[in-house]
Amino acid sequence: MPEIWLPYGEQEVSLKLKREEIEETFSTKPPESISENIEAKYYLTDGSEFSEKIVHEKMPELKPLDITGPKKEEVVDGYLFTYPEALKETVLVCSVRIDPVYWFKGPQSVVAQNFGADDEVLKRKDKPNSCEEDGGVWFSKRLLETSGAKAFCYFGMNGPSIVGEGLNVYEKIKKFFLNNSQKHKQKKFIIASAGGLPYDLTLKEALLSFYGISGILEDGAEVLLVAKCGRGLGDEGLRLSVLGISGKSYAIKVLSDFQKRAKLSMVTSLPLTYLKKLGIEGYSSLTEAYKNIRKENSKAFLIENAYLYCKI
Repeated sequence: MPEIWLPYGEQEVSLKLKREEIEETFSTKPPESISENIEAKYYLTDGSEFSEKIVHEKMPELKPLDITGPKKEEVVDGYLFTYPEALKETVLVCSVRIDPVYWFKGPQSVVAQNFGADDEVLKRKDKPNSCEEDGGVWFSKRLLETSGAKAFCYFGMNGPSIVGEGLNVYEKIKKFFLNNSQKHKQKKFIIASAGGLPYDLTLKEALLSFYGISGILEDGAEVLLVAKCGRGLGDEGLRLSVLGISGKSYAIKVLSDFQKRAKLSMVTSLPLTYLKKLGIEGYSSLTEAYKNIRKENSKAFLIENAYLYCKI
């Protein structure tokens, strides 16, 4: 009887299944670490607590970039790019994952987020749920290329990292996702881990795992998400919804869109009463959840790191 291990916070949880209960197990490992010699004085992050922690532990000599400092303006392909001159001396720190705006999170997303380009990215985005460069990705990539910033992009809590010139890092991550894009058919029953830390630090982060797997859901599918969420909800819209107040946020939208197509259950450390308010069936044990959810003769499609799952 195979024993499946799935990332859960800083640890893993296991589930024993009969071979006839498994349709397929998907497991993409992050690439090996790649590190180029770079020099920098400043840093910018994707805004996550985890990225800030990495800066202070691995790069304590760096200072936050003052984005109000002297600006440089360039016109590229008819678009005006404005950014601090010191950006070329800056390291962009970011966790890598599939992302609904930028295709994948990386140095291009850090640049766009920090310099007010999000609206332009969303306006130019024309291929949602597609593992291809679209208008939004093009814009943020060109902003990265024009600025000449460096990058430190990491996969998971203790996973590998890619360090170097920002555009080189972008291209290496892009190549990784292109080489690992999947062609799976629609699924009725999915068990997926968000990927452990930092991808299941909060419910807000864990819900972004749905972007990668939404393209393989049959209508009415059962999805069991394994995500510890040790830091709670992580989102004001989710918090208001738990209190019975109509909340609006991107996390709420992702959850609502997902629940229109699938029934969601979770193995998590969050209070089960919170999940019930959000329309999610909650469990503290993976074995218990599986026994309650699995229907007779149904086979599970297992995803070890949903943050890396990308469907063509």
